[in-house]
Amino acid sequence: MLKANAMKRFALFLSLLFLQQLNAQPNQAFGLLPLGNTPVGFKIVTVTDDTRLTGPGKNILGEKVTTNRARKITLHIWYPAELDAKASTMSLGDYALSYQQEEVNQPVDAAARTRRFNTLRDQLKNFFGSVDEKDLEKCLAAPLLARKNASPANGKFPVLVGMLRSFSTTLTNEFMASYGYIVVMVKPSPLPASVMSVRYIDEVQDLRRATLYAIQSLNADPEAIGSFGFSGAGFTQVLFSMNDYRPKALADLESGLYMEGLWQSWSTCNYYDVNRLRIPFLHIFSRDLAKQEKYISEFKNTRFSRRYYLMLNQPALHHWDFATEGMISCTMLRMRGPQQQNIQSSFELANIYLLNFFNQELKNDKTAFNFMEHRPKLSNYHDSLWAMNILPASKPAPTADEFANLVTEKGVEEAIRILESRLPEDSSTNLLDGSMMNRIGYNYLVGQQKKEAIAVFKLNVKLHPEEPNWQDSLLEGLVADGRKEEARVVYKALNENIEKSSLPTDRKEDMKKHANTLMEKL
Repeated sequence: MLKANAMKRFALFLSLLFLQQLNAQPNQAFGLLPLGNTPVGFKIVTVTDDTRLTGPGKNILGEKVTTNRARKITLHIWYPAELDAKASTMSLGDYALSYQQEEVNQPVDAAARTRRFNTLRDQLKNFFGSVDEKDLEKCLAAPLLARKNASPANGKFPVLVGMLRSFSTTLTNEFMASYGYIVVMVKPSPLPASVMSVRYIDEVQDLRRATLYAIQSLNADPEAIGSFGFSGAGFTQVLFSMNDYRPKALADLESGLYMEGLWQSWSTCNYYDVNRLRIPFLHIFSRDLAKQEKYISEFKNTRFSRRYYLMLNQPALHHWDFATEGMISCTMLRMRGPQQQNIQSSFELANIYLLNFFNQELKNDKTAFNFMEHRPKLSNYHDSLWAMNILPASKPAPTADEFANLVTEKGVEEAIRILESRLPEDSSTNLLDGSMMNRIGYNYLVGQQKKEAIAVFKLNVKLHPEEPNWQDSLLEGLVADGRKEEARVVYKALNENIEKSSLPTDRKEDMKKHANTLMEKL
């Protein structure tokens, strides 16, 4: 129970959240971050996914369920807006409560508000030390950039999708929106950690639905889609970007992607495969916490993605220094001691790089390209505060589907040339499976594309010279095309391989008979 004087203070505190102080500094929370010139709107919407149901048609008593079982997905959206002075401004306190809302102006009862603010105050104390109550009241009452339900600006804009941390990425989301980005964050599902693999699959589907909503309803540019997240909310974005072709760039802020404990969840859902990530990836981490990245080799093995590793070197950075909590502890609560400026600078550097990364990849901004590729001199930040390591992307070998498209678009000779040129760097393609290559060849043969079939069969024999099955297929293709001399050469090599193989005797005899039958057709 709160004491009487504490209750009075909290009553005043709550009233301050809905009455903007006249002397409040709207952008104080952002420190030295160079805010963009685009007005920002904020809204909360709920969309449904009718392709997924949240439960069975009958309850545990066998009674028919009459409520709508379609999956509901709540989205928190920051967007370029018209300059609308009539729309009220979001405060930090508003964002702290937004997780409990289904619409931006939905009332939150006093008890729930009190619990939420107590939790936030206690978190700040646990993270960073003693919190001055008056400073916290002023901090949470201060207005930020976004205006509630402001009219959206005209035009197409790049979109960034991710999993919601309703308070922690507030400043980052507003910062990106001020540069003309639509930021769509999905409220996570409440599934417990014991079913994390199911949760990841559901959340990937939620991100797909959110992306579709952004394209259809938010003026999002379908060719300029990125994804990012903070902390544990940054896990799903990686799986999303591995399994969907729409994202063009991926980033995370201090997400423990390569720390112990994550791989078990990912491996069971079978969504994780470094070979499927083929878009640029910005990984942002702090130097001290990076010592816990036991699986950072996975980042290095993600070789078909151009990877940027931004390391923040300030000693003893807290995980939450990459979030709103850490930033306001410096800019508004002033509670971080002698290293306060460097801690604040680290947050600002992370966000400046995040902006330039997406500007480079989604806006094709040459200035941003130079920023990312050539370490800049930044007047407000000491060079020792950060380091950037860039790992170039290797060119992947085509998959079976990609190979078929290349044959159609470029011709079979060029398709094979591309495949062979990339095999030394990529042994992950399913075309190295002789059975897969053999099926492709027969598809062409059945379709009377004999030239393509023979070329594919020849490549398969080249890749697997000791396998008589693939020589048998090549012989069949040559016979079908009437190539007598080539067929005789392959027939001789096939019989020699059959004899050298470890196949059972009856299988060897069957293969010889099949080869003889084919040759009789010439």
